[in-house]
Amino acid sequence: MSSSITLKLCRFDSGSLVTETKFLRDVDRSYYAISHIWGDALWRNVPGIDHEVLVSEEKARFIIEELPSAVGDKYFWMDVLCIDQADDDARIAVVQHIPSIFRQAAKTIVVKDGKGVRRCCLDAMGDLNNWPDTEAGPRVRLLSHMREFHINGLEEGVLLRLWPWQETVLSDHLQFLSCREPDPGQERRNRLASLKFDPFVSHNSFRAITDGIHAWAHAWSRVFSDTESWIDEDIRFIIALLTNGSITRRSRIHSSLGFFSEGSATGFRDELWSQLNSMRVTSHPRDFILATLPQYGWYAPPTQARSMSFGELFVDCFEQGRRACRGFAPLISSGIIDGGRTDQPVSDEVPTPTCLGDFVKLLRGPVPHSVPYLPRWAVLDCQIIPVKLHDVPPVMEIALYIIRRSMEMAAAVWAMAHRGELHAYGTWPECYEGPNVDVELEVLDLERELQLFRLGTEDARKEAEDLRSRRIRFRHEDRVKQRESLSPHFCSMNAICIINLMWAGNFEQDEGLKPEWEWVRNWLLKQAPNHLYIAHLVQLTAMISCGLGISAFEWVQQHLAPMLVEVNGRLELVLVSRAYLNRDGLREAFCYLQATNDGGREDMVLMGAMQGRQTLTQVGFFGTLGD
Repeated sequence: MSSSITLKLCRFDSGSLVTETKFLRDVDRSYYAISHIWGDALWRNVPGIDHEVLVSEEKARFIIEELPSAVGDKYFWMDVLCIDQADDDARIAVVQHIPSIFRQAAKTIVVKDGKGVRRCCLDAMGDLNNWPDTEAGPRVRLLSHMREFHINGLEEGVLLRLWPWQETVLSDHLQFLSCREPDPGQERRNRLASLKFDPFVSHNSFRAITDGIHAWAHAWSRVFSDTESWIDEDIRFIIALLTNGSITRRSRIHSSLGFFSEGSATGFRDELWSQLNSMRVTSHPRDFILATLPQYGWYAPPTQARSMSFGELFVDCFEQGRRACRGFAPLISSGIIDGGRTDQPVSDEVPTPTCLGDFVKLLRGPVPHSVPYLPRWAVLDCQIIPVKLHDVPPVMEIALYIIRRSMEMAAAVWAMAHRGELHAYGTWPECYEGPNVDVELEVLDLERELQLFRLGTEDARKEAEDLRSRRIRFRHEDRVKQRESLSPHFCSMNAICIINLMWAGNFEQDEGLKPEWEWVRNWLLKQAPNHLYIAHLVQLTAMISCGLGISAFEWVQQHLAPMLVEVNGRLELVLVSRAYLNRDGLREAFCYLQATNDGGREDMVLMGAMQGRQTLTQVGFFGTLGD
């Protein structure tokens, strides 16, 4: 209960920071909460504070220059100032109180890092009230501006980290502030030195920023009951975010115990499903659970959360949700891990998420995970259909056809992946085309070397040796590049760029990448090491189509295999449990097919017979390919 929570709060007194411990009930709605990202934090001495603080250089400058005027003489809560960051127990203990701290604050001050949308961008965008205009509105002008003046893209930290999303969604009253914008010249030099060449990075960055802004605005405005209010609130939120303004939610429709705390299961699903494409990250994977679920009344962090693995926390959150009748099912059942030897609905051997979207995907499992065993069963709109499992042919042309069909039939999923998780890898793969040797130039160099050696002078000999060293160095560099291009790790990373370019070249007409994709396609068909690329490309395709985050690539390699089946005349790409396939060389399974009431869509679950029982259990996933 918040009435018993004690809280250390800060305030400025004559330029110095003082702290006091209060009961939260005694300061309800009378203090400010500060939401920010840590950045490159180091222990620093900050004027006005009598102890070292773990902050970045930019945040230290903000605390000195901006924070005093922002809070005045009010009490405020800021984690780096109110919690001893050297005390692990204190940092863990406060996590469970974050929802109460931000929900009961008079307002939340959101501190941007200054590296996202700049003043020059705002000048270029014009009237932000026209944000929905996709033909000549602010977003169109922002893209044009970024292509000309921010060719290496922009990144706003509060759009990339998990905690600011959680803290702002809990808050009714928001004020946005910004750290000092970085020096454009130095930033350009740093980026040119650190980034590989990608001519489309500004466009990808634009998509990431605008999508992140939309998702954040949508999550904050979801407390309203009608769509028209959502749209209005979205625009108000976006304007406040970009212009360092303030915004207050006009009303709330949910319990003070938390959004959807005791209400419908669909509310919980809708709230998290809106973050399915979120690339927000956190330092500790457990925070994807501990930072998102405590706002719901049905979830309580385990007392031993600090010592639990992510998988153990995931099983615990599922069990709490099941007892509270929340409407979600885990993506990974025990049957997938052990090949159908058990039929438990959840397993702790799940891939560890690297972003919020990965975590949300783990909550979007198929239903059911087990059913009674019958060769062909039809009850209402459900069917169980026997299917045979086939290996994907190791032919690049066939693999590219399978990938293309998967993209077409799961277009919404792929569009989200392109704007989200694939964005970080870019659309510019590295294609090794063989030895980088100009034969004519090499012959001329050799002739020149011989001429110089015949001259016999010291200067001529030195010039000849320089020519030889250059030729040997070029050949060595080429051999290194060739060796790297054949490594499994290089191919797996490059394959992500390839499928991202394939989607953009075929389905994102405004990006104009069709010629680039055709060139890479020809390279794949003629020169690429197909034995490596086919496996990686097909696995990545199956993962995206089946709803798994690409960060689970190595986990999928260990537990699942991409295969083909035919269901009702349609070719289907599936991911099948390797443990199931290893049971006596099984190559037969069942498709559980259930029609839904949303426009005739069909949900399909790949199931297999449990060992020694007359029950089917989930052993894989479907990624639709179509006719």
